[in-house]
Amino acid sequence: MAKSTRPAAGGTMSGPAGLLATTGESPTASSPTSAGAGGDSALSRVPLDAFVTGLPPRGLGRIPITKVSPVVECGAYAAKAVVGELMPVTARVFREGHDAVGANVVLTSPDGVETSTRMAQVEPWGLDIWEAWVRPDTEGDWTFRVEAWSDPWGTWLHNAQAKLPVGQDVPLVCLEVQRVLGTGRGAGDRGRLRGRRRPPQGQRRDAAPGP
Repeated sequence: MAKSTRPAAGGTMSGPAGLLATTGESPTASSPTSAGAGGDSALSRVPLDAFVTGLPPRGLGRIPITKVSPVVECGAYAAKAVVGELMPVTARVFREGHDAVGANVVLTSPDGVETSTRMAQVEPWGLDIWEAWVRPDTEGDWTFRVEAWSDPWGTWLHNAQAKLPVGQDVPLVCLEVQRVLGTGRGAGDRGRLRGRRRPPQGQRRDAAPGP
């Protein structure tokens, strides 16, 4: 069952959903049987005065992801596709406030290789429906997950396209883009510093290899 969780880097992502890629044959599966009226089901064994302990259920978070598709019976069964078939993955992605969001779908092959595909909003507009097309290229059990995050650049671009043509808040818009671009440049500099290798013992500092 796909549900929303919060990753370490911010934003939200859906849990992995099952996808079974086949060679085109239609496998059959027996239907699950339910307990009869006189059977001893798990629900009947729970005392009526039982007190359930544990953490309360988490909310949707600041960037919820709902209605992930394809999902069969709330994730009880894997969705199926033929090898090489191009199939859509959709989800409802939205957030509190007015800032923009971005989303992608990460497809994981049976051998653990991940492929990320950017999602885009589709019609009908206003319903926060995001979609991407993926293609399983080998037979086996695949999984996919939907990730979403805050999009500062998209937020600034939307505001700039509305304000600059009419000359509204021009200095403020310019200051805001400096902040957005400065944040991105700082993250890139930190990444390059983390990737710099330490020179061997005795090697001059000015001869150290670049990033």
